[in-house]
Amino acid sequence: MWETDPVSTPNRTDEDRTRTPGTEDPGTGGTPEPTGPQKRAVKLGLVLTLLLAGAVLTSLLPLPFVIVSGVLAVAAIVCAVMSIVAGVRAGNAAQAIVTGVIGILVAGYVLVSAASTAAIWPLRQEFEDCVSHALTEQAQATCQNDYSSGVADWFEKLTGQPLPGSQS
Repeated sequence: MWETDPVSTPNRTDEDRTRTPGTEDPGTGGTPEPTGPQKRAVKLGLVLTLLLAGAVLTSLLPLPFVIVSGVLAVAAIVCAVMSIVAGVRAGNAAQAIVTGVIGILVAGYVLVSAASTAAIWPLRQEFEDCVSHALTEQAQATCQNDYSSGVADWFEKLTGQPLPGSQS
């Protein structure tokens, strides 16, 4: 029914195809093409999103992969700072600051989680081994209780105080 030529676009001239980035499409009221700094800000935002997704997902994996989440979180923090700078230079300061701050907060949380997991590595490894061999819910509950008491003992040795919320 309808015949269209996929190569040519109606209402587009050679002049439209060769206009400089950042200029509006003449006569159509279109949006301007992104400039170099805007493209960099978008690219860094995408990289930040991918790093955060990778950090959060790897934090759910068993040892030793949890430590990878800490590395990804550090990279995400660096990328978030770069994203803020690029966004401000591109003229999108508010969006860049909000995105960067949220990225830093999420990455900071994952980094603290990975660091705390590294600090109690032997306890965590023992817990994961116990859970992997537990066949019943009672056995899993025993693993959880042993892990909780082990963390409480570790905290008390470290600080001299009982773990807040523990029943010591």
